[in-house]
Amino acid sequence: MRLQFVLGDATHDHSQTLAESVKKILADDPSAQVFYMVPNHLKFNAEVHLLQQLSDDATSAESRLQVLSFSRLAWYFLKNDPVYQQPRLTQTNNTMLIAQLLQDNQDQLTLYRGESQNAGFIVQLGQQLSELTNGRITAEDLAGVKLEATDPHQAKFNDLTTLLAAYQQRIGEFVTTPSLMTALSAKLSTLDLSHTYFFFNHFNELDATELQLVNTMMTRSQAVTFGMVLNKAYTQAPPAAPSLFLETGKLYFQLYQQAQQSQVPVMLDQTAAKRNLTPAMQGINDFWRRNIDFDQVHLPTQVTGIQTAKASDAYHELRTVAIQIAQQVRQGARYRDFLIVARYLDPYQTSIPAIFSELDLPYFLDLEQPMQNHPLVILIDSLFEVNRQYYSYRSVMQLLKTELLLPTDVSVDAFRSALDTTDNYLLKTGKAGRSWFDPKPWRYYPPRMEDELDPEDEPKTQQINQIKQFVQQVIQPIMKQLTAAKTGRDAASALYQGLVSAGVLTQLANWRQQATDRGQLQTAQAQTQVWQTLSQLLDDFVAVFGEQAFSLEQFHQLLDAGFASASYTQIPSTLDQVIISETGLTRLNTAKHIYVIGATSLVMPDQPSENQLLNADDRSILLERLPEDRFLPTVGPDTTLRDPFLNYLAFTAASETLSLSYPINADSELTPSIYFTQLNQAFQLTPSLWQAPTLTTPLSDILGSTRSLISDWLTVARAAKDHNQQLPASWAAVLPALKSSQYGDLATQLAASINYTNDVGKLNAKLATALYGERLMVSVSQLETYFRNHFEYFLKYGLRLQPRPEFILTPADTGSLFHGALDQFISRSDALPDLDATQIQQQVSELIDGMIVQPGYEILTSSARFNFITKQLKALLTQVVIAISQQQTQSDFHPVATELMFGQIGKEHGLTPLIYELPNGRQVQMRGKIDRLDTFKDQDQTYFLVLDYKSSQHTFNDADAYYGQALQMLTYLAAVINDAKVKHQQMRPAGAVYFQLHNPRVKYDRYRGPDVAKNLLKAFQMQGILIETDDLDSPIFYHLDRGVNPEIGGTSDIVRLKFTKSGSLSKSGVDVMSQEDLERYLNNNQNRIIEAALGISEGDIALNPTQYNDEADTITRSDFGAIMQFDPALPTNNYRQLKLLKRQDVLELLKPKKKED
Repeated sequence: MRLQFVLGDATHDHSQTLAESVKKILADDPSAQVFYMVPNHLKFNAEVHLLQQLSDDATSAESRLQVLSFSRLAWYFLKNDPVYQQPRLTQTNNTMLIAQLLQDNQDQLTLYRGESQNAGFIVQLGQQLSELTNGRITAEDLAGVKLEATDPHQAKFNDLTTLLAAYQQRIGEFVTTPSLMTALSAKLSTLDLSHTYFFFNHFNELDATELQLVNTMMTRSQAVTFGMVLNKAYTQAPPAAPSLFLETGKLYFQLYQQAQQSQVPVMLDQTAAKRNLTPAMQGINDFWRRNIDFDQVHLPTQVTGIQTAKASDAYHELRTVAIQIAQQVRQGARYRDFLIVARYLDPYQTSIPAIFSELDLPYFLDLEQPMQNHPLVILIDSLFEVNRQYYSYRSVMQLLKTELLLPTDVSVDAFRSALDTTDNYLLKTGKAGRSWFDPKPWRYYPPRMEDELDPEDEPKTQQINQIKQFVQQVIQPIMKQLTAAKTGRDAASALYQGLVSAGVLTQLANWRQQATDRGQLQTAQAQTQVWQTLSQLLDDFVAVFGEQAFSLEQFHQLLDAGFASASYTQIPSTLDQVIISETGLTRLNTAKHIYVIGATSLVMPDQPSENQLLNADDRSILLERLPEDRFLPTVGPDTTLRDPFLNYLAFTAASETLSLSYPINADSELTPSIYFTQLNQAFQLTPSLWQAPTLTTPLSDILGSTRSLISDWLTVARAAKDHNQQLPASWAAVLPALKSSQYGDLATQLAASINYTNDVGKLNAKLATALYGERLMVSVSQLETYFRNHFEYFLKYGLRLQPRPEFILTPADTGSLFHGALDQFISRSDALPDLDATQIQQQVSELIDGMIVQPGYEILTSSARFNFITKQLKALLTQVVIAISQQQTQSDFHPVATELMFGQIGKEHGLTPLIYELPNGRQVQMRGKIDRLDTFKDQDQTYFLVLDYKSSQHTFNDADAYYGQALQMLTYLAAVINDAKVKHQQMRPAGAVYFQLHNPRVKYDRYRGPDVAKNLLKAFQMQGILIETDDLDSPIFYHLDRGVNPEIGGTSDIVRLKFTKSGSLSKSGVDVMSQEDLERYLNNNQNRIIEAALGISEGDIALNPTQYNDEADTITRSDFGAIMQFDPALPTNNYRQLKLLKRQDVLELLKPKKKED
């Protein structure tokens, strides 16, 4: 019965000294039984390391030596006892138990009432109650906290007292970690341990339950030995902050006091053997001792083996580290000689696999990997979403895309193809919910598209019905059994059996085998572990809620919470690999070289956080009222006091070299850790700069692997090209060598990217004719697309590409609805003035109701939301018709045609087509549809007004008209003029205007009341161009709006027309253009059409988007940005810069050029 401490700072090898003691005991005492205790995550490595140190007699040692954690020690002694056969309170069923306690006790709670459905809070509360139990704190201890009634802490202690009392009573039927440690302590008290020895290594702190167990070991066993990273003994008091050894000094004091109270002899402290360290690593130890404990030690200023660096970003920081490791391995080092640590690995997580794969470095990520993103977890989540959203598009597709549910009679590739087809079909048609169980088979094209099914699409119809039947036969039975469950046991059984019957377990086994065949052992293990976790979760659920009434929502929340706290158990697949870890984890000091990355001021020292229910203030209040053998871990600001020790252990973990680095940029500019700055000052170091290689980077500095060299050569070659410089000779020799390597094809392909220009080229005339036809038949909008970007025209109208259609209400859909409705209303325009608002509203409603049941408008009857939208559309159209009625009453221009076609659209013909001859002997024929044509007849002359309906406010843009990006209105005018000319009719343009389809808000005048009629009419004022035929006697000035004219003055509410009191045309607020100016615009419009048609027919597909004022709308609003890959940084990808022009600027450009003499 004795206690032995083996002390020494990080320059000492505690493991070696303990191993020598173990070896001596095994040799001196033939009956000796040795238990070597380590933290659970170190058990595997510690056992391997210890047996290597005992290699002289390893076989004999194995029979009498056990390397165990606390939990495995309990198994060793209690595995055959009744206590160990009781149900175990795991993290998952603990969470479920907490949820039930919150529900049962919510009436007694104040602060935490109503949290029983909050999965995050349930997990947090479970952790807090477990922590209290581990600290040996009871409900009576909490009840002893009596504060002022107004103290905010009191409500928290009252609620936790209630919950802890219920928790301690409820967990009596389970085995918990504290109860297991208590049972183990009781068991050890009954055994003869006179030849039993306990060795503890790598423990820096113990909770109250563990301390109680160690006390039993001290009083019952032959000896207990603790190895500690500690500079000296602390027998009278724990060390005071700041102290580098604050944690281990406190543990030493606790153990020493326990030994004294239990009358256990404490042997003289033993100093651990010295590690074989280089002067550099000895200097690192002295640096920490001097900085934190203010020890008077001399630091060498000229050392090798310490490097500091600042990296351009986290990616290049980690990549440089990996390259250095690869270089040292080629020089004879082993992978296991290297350790990479960061305070937190989050910024590097996504880069680690790519970088280490590129450099062909085996690695072990010593970090818990969460399980919540596994396809099985997503599948289970999706099952509940299918029920909650009743077979919505998103929930069903997310479930099927996990590929854990597969038909048995098709291959994976065939299933994926069918699923992609179904995805497109559902997205287009909006089918969901009951549609999945419609007995009528789906057809690939919905009725709105075409009446007859294209024979080429028959396989797609088969595919979508295959998926439909699979959902009915596999998913629906699982959901029926789950929703029919009466108890928790029924539900757990339904889910488990449903997944097994559906082939999920078989598919996981297939994935495991495939990963094993690829040598991906961790991935293979993950498939087994995730199913075991699900099984355990279901067992735990049954244990707690098995006979209770079943709640589907609670079942989902608890499974979610269980998976959220679950992680994969990881075991290194080989002993020789680079270890990547975080500084918060203890580890064996077996590495020779350590790289500490991410050393920024944000994490070194770490920023304190308090995410526990009991914060630092709460704990301070509680601990004042507790005996010494009951306590809780430190949280909040006090945790910063332990931060130096964690970093000290990390910095000194290797025996030969240290590298300390940080990234300059992440989401924002970062600053170095104070440790980084102090280290540079102490050793007079100049930090290196780690970044992508440049033209001046020596090739030898970045030689990692053949694959990584391809990436580096591309970076340098690109820099040389950008700066118009020659590659240095060493770099120039790289590409030929790469092409002759195993990556030759890849190197050749990637090297071609250096001269990549994204030049789309040009179509030959024959191919252009095949795409567009001998005679071009184009619409105005098509040519406007061409002028915005030639290549987009090619993609859209040459290759006929289109974005994936979705079941949404587009502006085109509402436009089609409005056009159809207005066409019917305007056709009986003579009756409009006789209808009041109520009659118009009724007729609009009846008209829309009749239209939305026709093919093409299914979306408007698909849901309650769209029923509401339909009502809004009716209200909008009612206001539009009222406004048109008012305009008709006040104007002499009246509709004569709607949806008036020119050219040929499909099999229909309208006005005489506009046909222009091209310089290459071919023709272009324009086609289009004029929304509305109004006319007024003045004696023998007829004037016409073109109206175009728009869903947003539009004005005539002179610059766009000049550049060919707004051909519509001028082409419509030209089409009517051309038709009248061919038919020998007297038709003169009065203008072309935009009519906005909207439901405006009427401004209220509190003094005069709301003049609804006038304000409504004004809100529908049409904008565009009005043609002044001769002078102020022009008919447009008198008949567009009878309420204003040159004689009476005023401002029109119908069009932008305004006269001064003197009768002259106002200089502002008008859209008037002279007949002469219109002719110039029409000529330019014709020239632009010919220009575009000529370019199209000759294969001009240039990637040349237009741009005003550095705006990128032409690209960002395009549906084809991913295909165009437009990059202004490339020499051949340039915007076509356009100047903003006013009308006077355009007219100046359109003036006839004077002939030179």
